[in-house]
Amino acid sequence: MKRGLEASLLQICYQKKMRQIENGIINLDIATGPGTHSVCYYNDPNNNFVEYFDPFGDYAYKILPNIKKYLQSSGKKEIGYNSSFSRHPASVKCGYFCMKYIVVVTNPSLSSGS
Repeated sequence: MKRGLEASLLQICYQKKMRQIENGIINLDIATGPGTHSVCYYNDPNNNFVEYFDPFGDYAYKILPNIKKYLQSSGKKEIGYNSSFSRHPASVKCGYFCMKYIVVVTNPSLSSGS
């Protein structure tokens, strides 16, 4: 069973534990703000880690403590950091990169390398 794009920082604040199959995009700004930067995560029950993707790459942003706590609620020890679709720092399309990442990770046949 595949799930669609779903999550917000607000949802993470209220949801106690990550589901076995779950992915989502999180905007790092407050709910009333204009939006600053988006990151995403992917939890596949076949992996022994939760994947965290930041389009900036190279750990430009550290994983915020409440997001890290939520990712660890999956019961997995590791958080895999992926920056395979790095974007230019001046770009405002981080949300689009996150959507593309989740689409490709859930449907590998759609990757441009296939």
